[in-house]
Amino acid sequence: MCGYKVKPRIEVTPRENGAVITAEGIEIEIKVKPQWKSFRERAAPGEEKPTVESLRRDLSPYLKDLDIHGDEGKITVKPRRYLGGDFPPVAEIVEYYGGSYISEGRNSRFIIPVEEKKEEEPEDDMIEI
Repeated sequence: MCGYKVKPRIEVTPRENGAVITAEGIEIEIKVKPQWKSFRERAAPGEEKPTVESLRRDLSPYLKDLDIHGDEGKITVKPRRYLGGDFPPVAEIVEYYGGSYISEGRNSRFIIPVEEKKEEEPEDDMIEI
């Protein structure tokens, strides 16, 4: 056994989303994500119709990993990469808007149906006899 203790030199450099710890010339980067709080707890009361803008707003922490576009009565949210731990909060937000997940490997995506505005048909003034 050694008769003396060695204390390694440790530095901690804070970063916007975590920190870098340097010990004996070895850097360890730690990234901290905000704690996930259920979207249903954060969502404003009242049912909002899904729009590309509302989904971009609600999915803002994950936008760098998602492509969101609307067409033909639906909004598609397609992951750019494997979402891992980000999948549950994204799925919950999509389900809140009435959407679902379609698992097709690299073509996996979320689909949110959108009710298209229908033009009101004029009422007939004719009376059947």
